[in-house]
Order: sequence, then C-alpha cells, then structure tokens
Amino acid sequence: MVQISPIIDEPILVIENKTRSFIAADLHIGIEYELDQHGITIPSQTEKILKKITKHLKKVKPDQIILLGDVKHKIPYTTRQEERELPEFITELAAHAEIYILPGNHDIKIEKLLENEIDNKLCTITPTKGTIIDGIGYFHGHTWPKPELLKTKHIITAHSHPAIQLKDALGHIITEPAWIRTNLRIRPFEEHSRDEVSIRWSNPELIIAPTINHLCGGTPFNTTDHTNLLGPVLTKKAADLHNAEAYLLDGTNLGRLEKLRSLKK
Repeated sequence: MVQISPIIDEPILVIENKTRSFIAADLHIGIEYELDQHGITIPSQTEKILKKITKHLKKVKPDQIILLGDVKHKIPYTTRQEERELPEFITELAAHAEIYILPGNHDIKIEKLLENEIDNKLCTITPTKGTIIDGIGYFHGHTWPKPELLKTKHIITAHSHPAIQLKDALGHIITEPAWIRTNLRIRPFEEHSRDEVSIRWSNPELIIAPTINHLCGGTPFNTTDHTNLLGPVLTKKAADLHNAEAYLLDGTNLGRLEKLRSLKK
C-alpha cells in the first residue's frame, strides 16, 4: 500500500511503495543572481538548501531522490552561479541515492549543464511531460502530463508554489506555504487530448508541492483565481480546486480551499 508522508515542517515528501522516494520541488538554484539584478543582494542559499535536504536524506535513506522541476532558476540562459553550484549540488545529493530530475520551465539546457553528472549516471533527466516512478506519476506542472500518468492512483506536481493566505483578528496578513491535495477531472483531459483518456483514467489524486526555496515566495491558492495560477492543469480546471484541501507544513489540515476563500473577505 502506498504511503505518502510529508516531513513535518519541511516542504519535502516521502513516498513508500515498493521503494522509498524523497521528493523536493522548485529549488530555483541561482535565484539570488536575479534578485541582485533588481537591487536585492542576498548571499547564495544553495548550501543551506543542500544541508536541509541532506539532513533528511540521512534519516530517510531513500532509494531515489526526485527533484520536481525548476532545479535551476535563470531563463533563457544559465548564469555562472548556476554553472558553479548546480553540478556540485547534484554530486553531493547523488552520494545518498539515485536522482531523477523532472525538468521545469526554468530548466532550459539543464542536460548540458549537468552533462558530466548524467554521463556518470549520477542523475537522470526525465521527459518534460512527466514519468512514472515506482507506480507514482510525476510532472513539474508547466505542461499537461502525458496520458500514461493518468493510469496511476497518485500524481505529484509543483510549479505553482502553493501557499495559503491567513488573516488574524487585527487584519494582519501572513502567507504560509502549503500542500494542496485534490483529484483530477477527466473532462479537461479529454478536451485537450485526442487519445482515449478514459482507457487510462484511474481518478488519480493530485498533490501540489510547495517550493523548497523560501526566496521564491508562494501563490495563495485561497485568494487567487484559477486563471491566475500556473500551468494548464490548474488554469483549465483539470484539478478539482473547489474540493481541494490545504495542509500547512506542520501538518495542520486547513480544510477545503472553497471554505478558505472566505478568509480573503
């Protein structure tokens, strides 16, 4: 039986099936360069992210590490910071388990950047539209997933940096990263794909993972219309956000998004 368990107080997911998977999303290594271009100077956070991940890798001891897209940040080119830090980052992680990278929209030419690491079998770059690993479907979220993923019972995605906006009695507003759990809706997939989606359809659960990089911020799902979210699965209502549930990193179940939308009023 599949066990899906977020690590408490961390945007990290552990999935147990036949093997054990360790999932982190939206690393955006090199984002500091872009912030600097806008006058915000912040030291590189790559080492901190690496230490956070490796601390939990030592405890979890996974069979594979799944990096759910946007591993690098700058587009359409690669910065010197990314060239310097990303290969070393991947090499350090590969000492703990096999690595799969689900490329996101920021991962342009990541194959060239990690050419040596790929050649040395430290990491595998999967197709952009996703892949199935140990019976679980994964895709970054900036594209439609390939139809084969719809035959799985669970699909993990990212891209939107999900969060929830909360307001206290004094009107102070905070935005907290959150996990979003819901199901997919078959009709938008049928409208998008010429394939016979119903043949593959297993009514999969969808889990949207928050970013592991705190510099990226988040999109409050309870105050943002679906048309302003990221990726076709969300903007085309292929995910049932009406009945979606939100969970804070500490495990608190905040309930349905539809109810949480009242907090913006």
